[in-house]
Amino acid sequence: MKKYISLLLVACILLTSLFTLSSCFLHIICDYSDEWTSDSTHHWHACLNENCDKLCDKAEHTYGASEITVKPTQEADGVNTRTCSVCNYKDNRPVIFTGLSWTEWNEAFSEENFNNFTYHEKAIVQYSGIQVTTTAVYKFTETEVRVSVTAAGSTSTETASGLQAQATKKAMIESIQKMLQYGEFEYDREKKVYNLTGTMMIQNVGNAKSATLRFENGKPKELVYTCTVYSNGIPMDCESTVTFTDFGTTKI
Repeated sequence: MKKYISLLLVACILLTSLFTLSSCFLHIICDYSDEWTSDSTHHWHACLNENCDKLCDKAEHTYGASEITVKPTQEADGVNTRTCSVCNYKDNRPVIFTGLSWTEWNEAFSEENFNNFTYHEKAIVQYSGIQVTTTAVYKFTETEVRVSVTAAGSTSTETASGLQAQATKKAMIESIQKMLQYGEFEYDREKKVYNLTGTMMIQNVGNAKSATLRFENGKPKELVYTCTVYSNGIPMDCESTVTFTDFGTTKI
């Protein structure tokens, strides 16, 4: 009887071994895809056999250095991409825009950008209970400038070309460049504006009390500032809104 039980045990052991070997054998003969399959953390070769979920060569991604594949702008976040050197899986992560660099800021205010544009300024001055609104519009093309000033309900317009137009444009660009210096503004990511945190010098007036600057597509769009102007010792509060439009398309 004991011999019979021993034989049964041996048979069970052999059957278990055969079953294990058979499983290994079936795994070995799986027909695996030559293409990599991947998710956010791993890659592998999947079995092509029906009803088979076995995987081969499963491993974590191997990444090299990342690079910014989409540059962040004020209008949209950028993309930082890492690529797996084994399966070519691309791990994309957002890059938040935190403000223009020194180079980008200076490019935005370069003479090339301001070769053809429209400058519109509306100033509201208040003093002794009186409010005066003045509007000035400068239209610059490559060869001409037209200036229209409206004050007290009356508008005057002048047009110049040649050297006079070039001189007017040069003076305007230099004034903008000196007034809007990199490092004097801090970017507000939530409101997508730059707030004056340093000094902004306004020609023939003095320093601004406050200012916000807005860009659009890498170019200045709107500047709003406040200041105090003195006339014969009388302080006058001024709020001015400047818009920059029609870059490259202004016509006279």
